[in-house]
Amino acid sequence: MFKIFVVEDDKQLVTLLEEHLHKFGFNTQSVNHFDSVLYQFEQYSPHLVLLDV
Repeated sequence: MFKIFVVEDDKQLVTLLEEHLHKFGFNTQSVNHFDSVLYQFEQYSPHLVLLDV
């Protein structure tokens, strides 16, 4: 199963993205604390990162 790491500050958008991605069978993790993004990224080891720039 593919893992997707979502970095986004808009909680409504994160919820929408995760709902749709779960429907297609993807596992997701979103960032809640932006000061630890790199640590969370290393711990989750995702296949793809969706990043808000």
